[in-house]
Formats: sequence, C-alpha cells, structure tokens
Amino acid sequence: MLKLINKKGISVIIGYVLLITFAVVMGVIVFAWMSSYILNDEEKCSDDVSLIVSSYTYTCETGKLSLEFQNKGLFNISAFKIRGSNNETRERATIRFEGTAGTDYFVFQKPLFPNGEKQKVVINYDKIKYPDKDLKFVEITPYIFEDGESRICTNAIIKQELGCFVEEVIPELPIIPDTCVDSDGGYNFNVFGTVYYNGITYPDSCNGDYLSEQVCNVDGVADFFTYYCPFSPGMVCENNICVTPQSLPEVCNDGLDNDGDDLADCADFVDCGIYTECATGYCSSLKTCDTCVETDGGYDLNNFGEVYYNGNTFSDSCSYGTYILEYMCSGGSSSSILADCSMSGMICNPDEDRCVLP
Repeated sequence: MLKLINKKGISVIIGYVLLITFAVVMGVIVFAWMSSYILNDEEKCSDDVSLIVSSYTYTCETGKLSLEFQNKGLFNISAFKIRGSNNETRERATIRFEGTAGTDYFVFQKPLFPNGEKQKVVINYDKIKYPDKDLKFVEITPYIFEDGESRICTNAIIKQELGCFVEEVIPELPIIPDTCVDSDGGYNFNVFGTVYYNGITYPDSCNGDYLSEQVCNVDGVADFFTYYCPFSPGMVCENNICVTPQSLPEVCNDGLDNDGDDLADCADFVDCGIYTECATGYCSSLKTCDTCVETDGGYDLNNFGEVYYNGNTFSDSCSYGTYILEYMCSGGSSSSILADCSMSGMICNPDEDRCVLP
C-alpha cells in the first residue's frame, strides 16, 4: 500500500534550511566587515611606540589630504593604516583608504626614526565615491618591525580631527616686456643704482665691504658684478655704495690737524698727490681738499690716470682679465666704472694699467 508524502511538511523543512543558511552567510559577511575595524587585542606593541601628526592640510573640494608625520617614540615606524569618518559623532572611523600597491596600509618612503626628520604623505579621498561626505576625522594606526616581523600597533592609534582648508588663489601679475634699465648707468660703484627688469627691481647692496653692483649685461638682461670696495684705496662699502669713510671734517690749508694723524689737513694720507706736503705739515695748493682732479682728462681707457679727491689718490688698474677700473671725476667728486678693453679689440696690460692692442 502506497503512503502519501506530506509535501507541506517538506516545504517547511526546506524553508528552515534556507533561513539558517542565509543567517550563516550574513553572519560571515558582518564578521568580515566588523573585523576590518574592530581592534585585535593581540596586535599590540610596546607602549614606547608613538606616531604624531605634526601638521596637515585637507582640501574638502578635491578630497586632497596632506599629513606630516613625526616619530616621538623609541621604535622605527615603517608604515601606517588610515581610516576616515564623515560623522564627527562616531567613535570609530570606518571609511577605508587604498594604500601602497593596493594594500590597506601606506609605506613611508623611508622608516621614521625616533625624533628624526618629518615625512609628508599625500592621500586622495575618493570624492567620486563620497561626493557629499567630507571627512571629519581620521584614525591612524602605526606599523613597526619587531622581533623580525611586522606588527600593527592597535594600542598606539591616533585620532586627527580635520577642518577644511581653502586654497588661496594668487592672481597672476602682468608681465612687463623684457626691458632692462639701470638707474646709475652701469658699473658705477660710487653711485647707488637699481636695475629694473621684467617687472622686478634689483638694487645695489653691500655685503661687508663687497658691493653687489646690479647692471644690465650686453644681452640686455639683469646681471650683477661683485666688487671689493677696498680695491680702491681707503674705500669701504657703506649705504650700498663704495665710499671713503668720513669721521671728521677735513679742510685744506687751515694749518690744523683735524683728524689727529700728526699731519695738518689731508686726513690719513701722507702723500698729498698733486698737493705738496710742506714743512709746516699741511697741503699747500690753491685747491681745497674736496676738489676732484684727474690726470688723464676723464674717461680715457688708453692712458693710465689717477684721480685726487679729498686727500686720497685713486689709480686706474686692470681687474678681472680684460677689464679695467677707470677712475674719473663726476659731479665734483670721484667716481669709477669697470670697462671691458676687449670691446675695442684690446687687452688690459697689468704692467701699465691701461687698454692696449694685443
């Protein structure tokens, strides 16, 4: 005799089996998800592991996060894991970042040594995946190598709150044509000048007794020449020009020792040049000490000359290969210019201190 099978009972059993299977699968999924951010008590390191964020910038519009790290602990730190959160009320960060070579951690370019150099790491938050969810904070977990193996230090996690950083837009300045202008006319060491080129100013300046003389070179480009002012006897670099120091007033032919050098007049200069040192101890001449006199008649590169001014003598001299330092009187005082003899097909003869044909 055939027995009837209760199909309704079998359907109920199948339903229970499917329900249990679904519950198990969901449990596995939830466990895998929760394990991605629940701390593992076994992954702990020494209490002397300490990683800090010394500075950061976070641009909300682009999702660019720049973190600067420093190791304040006693162990080298090789990498770190970072999680983010766009909800400041949450206790834990759950948003993952794709790290080095597709892993979930970021490797430093070189290990962070204790109290060593800082390192900056740039991380791009996925704004395509989270277009309206700006990060509120991140959690960072350091990795160290200990006992020959890597270890994630879940007891050294740091939390960094984030604020939006707005990048400053600097307007572009109009570009002035490449025209070079020198206010003092070139190599003029006794006159302050400024070079204007491509919208930028370059003023003459002193560095000790060295003068940085700004000029326009032969190509019409801003350039500079470093000149040592004491190359000119008695001169120093002051107020961004080469000058003769004036500590006391100097008057010629007054018969007085104005500067305490046991000589009347012409300060600190026993040889009065074109002036004659008289037995009475002062410079005898109809000219006063502040009168400028030159022997070669002005700007003459082919003849050696000297300039006498304020009791000092300034002699033409060869300098820097084909260049000659030519002294002259300008505006009643001594001035100089560095000229290139080769511009006239000549060389500077150091024995004669003048430009001559080779």
